[in-house]
Amino acid sequence: MADVDPFHSSGRAHLDKRAHGHYHVESKCQFGQRVKLRGYDTPGTGGYRLCKRCSALMAKREAKSS
Repeated sequence: MADVDPFHSSGRAHLDKRAHGHYHVESKCQFGQRVKLRGYDTPGTGGYRLCKRCSALMAKREAKSS
């Protein structure tokens, strides 16, 4: 289960390459935090794949709740 509503970056030139091309759903994801901090967050997935860090954080949280 996602921690936050999905969002992706709208600021390609201003972001770290690791943050672009993915969508984020975890508040603890350092890449997603940078997107939000810089104000480049756009609601939705943008047709991108899920960020690997977000995926790992989701799996860790789900394992704890099981």
